[in-house]
Amino acid sequence: MNEDPEEICKLLAEHYQSVFSEPQETKKIIDPRTFFNSPKTSEGPATLKNIEFSEQNIIAAIGELKPN
Repeated sequence: MNEDPEEICKLLAEHYQSVFSEPQETKKIIDPRTFFNSPKTSEGPATLKNIEFSEQNIIAAIGELKPN
């Protein structure tokens, strides 16, 4: 295990650079308050109530992860 602070910093920076990605221009959120503001319904704020996924969905999602 490395205890040199400069080497640790370098390793962390390299790892961060390897996993960071720039957001796509079309996916950037310009106004977070508007984007995250939940629309109102006759029953109150709109919410996600029935989110279903199977074990196979999870296995497939894990299979899409990068190994590092």
